[in-house]
Amino acid sequence: MIFQQGDSWFFTVWLWAPGPGPGDFNDKYSSVSEVVDAVLDYYFGDPSKMNPPELLEYYRDTKIDI
Repeated sequence: MIFQQGDSWFFTVWLWAPGPGPGDFNDKYSSVSEVVDAVLDYYFGDPSKMNPPELLEYYRDTKIDI
């Protein structure tokens, strides 16, 4: 989710209920161009943001195959 609050922009990924869980985050940016760059990097750039170590560890410990 992308949203603006005041002068700040936020990019939030919250997949766990009730959360937050491994890999969930709420990052703050000062401009719309920064948040768009972050979204593009999240989905098309370095996969470590989408699959952080704590999430991969959770999957390994619970034997969930990703």
